[in-house]
Amino acid sequence: MKPIIVAIAVLCVSACGSVNVDVSGAYSGPVTNGANSCPGAWVTGQTSDANVTIAQTGSNVSIQVGGAAGLLLQIGFGTNAFTGSVKGNHIDGLIIGSVQAMAGGCQYSFDGKLSASVSGNTLSGSITYTPKTNNHADCNAMSIAGCSRTQSFTMTKPPAG
Repeated sequence: MKPIIVAIAVLCVSACGSVNVDVSGAYSGPVTNGANSCPGAWVTGQTSDANVTIAQTGSNVSIQVGGAAGLLLQIGFGTNAFTGSVKGNHIDGLIIGSVQAMAGGCQYSFDGKLSASVSGNTLSGSITYTPKTNNHADCNAMSIAGCSRTQSFTMTKPPAG
């Protein structure tokens, strides 16, 4: 009988520990360019202001980026929205680029992976951008294949009420 009680207790602790925080709301703050190993224009340390609206349904989230950062995403990716999930207070999101670029015979677009946490009224995290290529030899020769760019952010939303 004791193993069953222990198993039930473990399941309860696991389930109780995975309650998702309500991450929905409108956040604003700076986004800062970090490390970059990709060719092209990128200014490490450059910041831009962003407005983010997170909609949450259960464990699914959509993250709409506005402001200058949203415009840059729209131009570079063809969209300014991440989709993802929340587990506890942690958000994982993805933006899939549809804007194609060419360098020699290398054709590519970028995807972005967002990793963030919410604590109170603060959303903080990072985004890593990596290219999807057509695997042409020029992708390696031009240092596109395997490169990445990062950004970090800390945003806040007004307190409720």
